[in-house]
Amino acid sequence: MLRSGVENLQNHGASLQKRLRSLRRRLLLLLAVIGPGLITSNVDNDAGGITVYTQAGAQYGYALLWALIPMTIALYVTEEMCARMGVVTGKGLSDLIREEFGFRPTFFVMITGFLWIWPTWLRNSPASRRPCKFFM
Repeated sequence: MLRSGVENLQNHGASLQKRLRSLRRRLLLLLAVIGPGLITSNVDNDAGGITVYTQAGAQYGYALLWALIPMTIALYVTEEMCARMGVVTGKGLSDLIREEFGFRPTFFVMITGFLWIWPTWLRNSPASRRPCKFFM
């Protein structure tokens, strides 16, 4: 009777190990699929962004917390899509936009992106911090 109990525990332990291996494989597969999106969506957390997040949190509290979920999903999907297109085609986003839509829309998108991001570049550049205090 004692041997059957020990054998039962050994069989149960082997079954548990198989389940853990299967769970580990699934988790690694999930991380392999969502990894690039998670990494690239967290790249934008720079000093200027954290300052803005802190100010918005101090001003609005938890009132805008609901918006974090759809924004995170949209950011994740966009970043994941761009990363995968880059890996598959070996081209950047502007190259792909130019191939599909032509030069003018690509130029407009790139200029818009530049005008949108230049204040962050200025704010984070050590050489331009003094003049930026006037704007920030």
